[in-house]
Amino acid sequence: MALIGAAASFGQFAVVLPTMWMNKTFGWESSLIVLSSITLSLLLLLPLLNNTNKKSNDKDNFGNELQNTLSFSLKERNYILLIMGFFVCGFHVTFIALHLPTDLMFKGISAEVAGWSLAIIGVTNIIGTLGFGWLGTKIKKPIPLASIYLMRSLAITIFILSPPSATVAILFGATIGILWLATVPMTNAIILSFIGPKYLASLSGICFICHQLGAVLGAWLGGRFFDIYGSYENMWWLSVALGIIAFFLTIMVKEEPFLVNSEVKTS
Repeated sequence: MALIGAAASFGQFAVVLPTMWMNKTFGWESSLIVLSSITLSLLLLLPLLNNTNKKSNDKDNFGNELQNTLSFSLKERNYILLIMGFFVCGFHVTFIALHLPTDLMFKGISAEVAGWSLAIIGVTNIIGTLGFGWLGTKIKKPIPLASIYLMRSLAITIFILSPPSATVAILFGATIGILWLATVPMTNAIILSFIGPKYLASLSGICFICHQLGAVLGAWLGGRFFDIYGSYENMWWLSVALGIIAFFLTIMVKEEPFLVNSEVKTS
């Protein structure tokens, strides 16, 4: 998961700056068409994917087990705490990715620097995702995962209180990038410790839905707060508060196998 997250990060670095150039030269409509065409071209890679999973002859039994697992998991305290924290992750990354360049330009920073601050997130996230992924193999995973949320709040606080400059913008991008997608391998690894690999995709999918709900709220509230207050400052402080809340929610998560349909053996 950390390797996949690192690959996604490099893609962010590779795409952001050319997109900024296309927006400036040809307009956002042309940029959107180009990016959509690239995305559609990925469908050509689907035939190259091989499904190595063994086919199950007992589909009814699997369906019943999956239903029981989902019903149990959505009442399980540790799982609920985990997905609530991941909701905040979606809020953070989408708000920053969508509104950081506008905020920087509103403060007098050039569009080029704003683009670089966003692109450098992808570079440093390679380090962060691999680093935290490795750390999760050495200590209990909720600890580094909760620490990511707390360090995001600290980084945002320093960013808010610092006078706007190109240096601050680049340093903030580099710092927040280390904490960007580092939550993904850790979150999925914790779910794996709950239930094992059989239902990992389903429970991770539900968790990611909560992440995307946070993303929708972060994107919408960012614009709404700017319309109401004329700046993003209150939105940044809300992000700080949510990061602290996510820290306390996640630090309480215990890596314990679920009592239903779990493939994880208890010691």
